Amino acid sequence: MKFHLEQASVGHIEAIKDFHGLLHKEIKEDATLSEDDLRSYVFEPEAKILVASTTQDVPIGFILSKYSLEQTEIINLFVLEEYRKKQVGSYLVEMIKRWSTAKKCKELIVKHTHAKEFYLKQGFKDVEGTLVCSIN
Repeated sequence: MKFHLEQASVGHIEAIKDFHGLLHKEIKEDATLSEDDLRSYVFEPEAKILVASTTQDVPIGFILSKYSLEQTEIINLFVLEEYRKKQVGSYLVEMIKRWSTAKKCKELIVKHTHAKEFYLKQGFKDVEGTLVCSIN
């Protein structure tokens, strides 16, 4: 399956908001990510939002992460159900690993564990309820 990634822009905000809503509906949690929140992430140097899209530029997933000190937290990762198990999520995580390595980051963390099995397959380990992946 062919897809491409790009750094999120203001033009992606609606799709990301929709994906965020689907994610939280799927995991049965109430959470909102406002347009203002997304805009701040899009322009924040310590944040990275990547959007995966089909070759027809239809968004199919995203990853939202934020760097602080020597670790990067993956805040959200979502791929539309019909595109799962096609390496989209794995590639999104790999690109965040590369970005974090360039920032001299030592580890990636994930505090939510609804996709624990996925993250374990990506090299993360469960450390007292937080998923951690050493990268340097």
